[in-house]
Amino acid sequence: MTGRWQRCNDDLGTVVMTMLVMWIPSVFFLSLLGQPIVFSEIIVLSLFNAWTGWTTKRRWRTLVLTVCTYDIYEEQESVKQWNN
Repeated sequence: MTGRWQRCNDDLGTVVMTMLVMWIPSVFFLSLLGQPIVFSEIIVLSLFNAWTGWTTKRRWRTLVLTVCTYDIYEEQESVKQWNN
């Protein structure tokens, strides 16, 4: 029983730490672009990246984060242009 709980805690810790590692650069990247930070989208993307990083042994984590962050940026730019 102890081994199973330890493995579960290790998995959860890895996912949470990966999420934080993904969340901090995405917030920094968006702040550099001068974009308003949409925390709900960032948290969802961070969770997704933590999951994909965990399941694919972190091979595609950075690529997925970059593409998703750029998608948010493009979406916000199009909304800005539509409102003007």
